[in-house]
This record gives sequence, structure tokens and C-alpha cells, in this order.
Amino acid sequence: DFLNTVTTDIIHLHDNKLHQYKGNFAQFEEMYEQRRREVNKAYDKFEKQLKAAKTSTSNAKQKADK
Repeated sequence: DFLNTVTTDIIHLHDNKLHQYKGNFAQFEEMYEQRRREVNKAYDKFEKQLKAAKTSTSNAKQKADK
């Protein structure tokens, strides 16, 4: 309760980057968790695209070798 009462802004250092969050500590925790989920979702999407590109390249190479 104390942090929620006295906090209006939080500057969070993560992966050598500063991120500013407006609000109390509970709001920061919610916003940080949401940001973390979004980053993980974007990473998963990237991994899926990378895998598809590798598969496509491999298939094209196999066809060219025939």
C-alpha cells in the first residue's frame, strides 16, 4: 500500500533500456506484465516466421538439386 500511495511514475531498467511507466506500483506491475506478454507474443511470431522461411528455403534448394 505504501508504494501505491507514494508512487506516481516508475522508470524501469530492463535489458539496458529505460522504460517509463505512469501510475502507482500496482499499475506498473500490470503494465509491465502486459508488455512482457506482448514482447513474448512478438518473439513467438518471429520464430514461427523464421522457421517457415528456413523450411521454404530448404524446399526450394531440394527442388533445385533435382
